[in-house]
Amino acid sequence: MIKKLIFKLIRISGYIFYLVEIDRASFIIFNFYNLFLDSINNSSWSQIIFIALPHSIIWTIYSTRAFYILIYLIIYYIINVLYIKSKLQLINKNLENYVKTHRNVIQILKQLNNIYNEINEYNKILYSKMLCLYWFSATILYPC
Repeated sequence: MIKKLIFKLIRISGYIFYLVEIDRASFIIFNFYNLFLDSINNSSWSQIIFIALPHSIIWTIYSTRAFYILIYLIIYYIINVLYIKSKLQLINKNLENYVKTHRNVIQILKQLNNIYNEINEYNKILYSKMLCLYWFSATILYPC
């Protein structure tokens, strides 16, 4: 059961990484295009060459890296959610079997409590910071 879970998580994360790599070039081009067009309004050629072009290149690099940091955090989040969901399903299945045979229900309930504590720990440590980073970078990179 655990080997199947690991292979499933590896397969899903592989698909997600593949989709991110396909979209990389289009995101960079789209980002540079938008930044460059915003910078060249009513500008002379020297301002475009010495100010707008370097500014657009630097912001494209920064925003692309910030975007991919967020994407990889989301991928990590998805993998963790699938892992915890699979653990809960396994324990629930064990709980059904134990309830049928009337054995050791307290041990299963302790395992469920441990998983819920693990979910709470992930929420406190990782996901709240990920959401903070997402909203901070979204407001800095793409102001209205």
